[in-house]
Amino acid sequence: MQGSQDHWAAAMKEAESPADRDPALWARCFAENDGDEQRAKAAYIRAKVASSAPPVATEVPPPPTNPPGKKRLLPWWGWVLLAPVIAIGALLIIGALMGDNPQRDARWREQDAIKLCWSEQGRKSLDAATSRFVAGACEKMERDYEAKWGRKP
Repeated sequence: MQGSQDHWAAAMKEAESPADRDPALWARCFAENDGDEQRAKAAYIRAKVASSAPPVATEVPPPPTNPPGKKRLLPWWGWVLLAPVIAIGALLIIGALMGDNPQRDARWREQDAIKLCWSEQGRKSLDAATSRFVAGACEKMERDYEAKWGRKP
């Protein structure tokens, strides 16, 4: 604070003494103030202080990371993490919207029973007669399924 007051005091002392004035600056200030000596001195003092004061450092903001017209919602790794969460959420919503359908559930149970029947028939531990008996039961289950649902399991 003291340094800035010294600049003003030195400029005032210089403006008051015609011998110490900068002739070019005094002529400009005198002309701009239409020959009014008091206003010319005030303009002279302002110009001297402005020229002698150190420039004020202005803080330059850092450049933006993204161009102003293109704003990214998430970085690439954010989408990688978010995609499975969205998929699981969508499946949960679909499951909730499907609701209970007893007819569909019965059809699925019958299809599973037929698959289990054929997998049991294919076991190597069964003798030939038992294997034929199980195959006949599986075929009957398939015929019943076709008759009931109108399509193959």
